[in-house]
Formats: sequence, C-alpha cells, structure tokens
Amino acid sequence: MRQIAGMQLFLVCEGKLLLILRDNKPDIKDDPINGIHFPNTWALMGGGVEEGEDFFQTAARELLEELGIEFQLQILGVSAKGNCYFFAEIGQGLADKIVLGEGQEYRFFNLYELDSLELGGAIKIYLAKYRDIIMKMIVSGKPAQGSQMGLFIWNGGQPNKVV
Repeated sequence: MRQIAGMQLFLVCEGKLLLILRDNKPDIKDDPINGIHFPNTWALMGGGVEEGEDFFQTAARELLEELGIEFQLQILGVSAKGNCYFFAEIGQGLADKIVLGEGQEYRFFNLYELDSLELGGAIKIYLAKYRDIIMKMIVSGKPAQGSQMGLFIWNGGQPNKVV
C-alpha cells in the first residue's frame, strides 16, 4: 500500500523551530513507497497517514513515535498534495522531555541558522515560498493562517487514500 497523505509539524520553542535530521541508513532505499524520503537532511517532524487514521490521529501517533511527548496542536491546513500541516508552541520544560524515536537527531534552530542546513522535504519548499510568514510564526509563537501559506481548510474527512 502506498500512502499519499501525511502530516508535518511546525514546532516552535522559545523562538526556534524543531527539525529532525532524517535517517541515512544504507539498508533502507530512498524510494517513494518503502524508503526514507530526503535521507540525511533536516526536515519538519511528520509522517504518513495510516489506514483508518485522520490527520489528528496521525499527528498524535507521530508525536509519540518521533518525540515521545504529547501536546495540543493547531491545524494550519492541507496542501494541494493532501498533506496536513500543524503548528504548536511548547515551553522549554516540555522540550527537555523529548526523546528521539526516529531520525539521527533533533534540534531547535532560529530562522537564520536554517540557511546553513541541508534541508529536505516540505521545510525547504515552504521556506523558499513563505519565509516571512514562517519567520513570524517562529518569533511570535503563533500560527499563521493556512491560506497565507497556500493551504486549504480541512473538512475533517478521512485523508487516507490507498493507491
């Protein structure tokens, strides 16, 4: 089964954005069905929707799998490709409880540090198009309107489609 919907999270703590350095395991192929997408690059936390899940269920599962914590998310919207984007701001106390479950490492970066990183996936695309909006989210700790980032409102239906 191929997943065509996923979720991504803009997670902010004290004016910095969390990114995960994706795995670069030679035994896992980088292919669109079974592999790690954008290996060995810094990316937003996220993952694919599993059968029967909605975006919020996917986000809750991915948070536990990748970071080992739970917190309230705000939906930004859904991209034309069917991926759902969320925003959250957490305090340092919760950030200190993160236990990495996937990827090589995680780190919080300010906007200017992002320029020196090898970025992959959605963050690379969204920074190129919506840098000022993302900067405001990071600095203010408040979500943007999804429409400002080319996102659509999610109607709450099941996003999982299998090809």
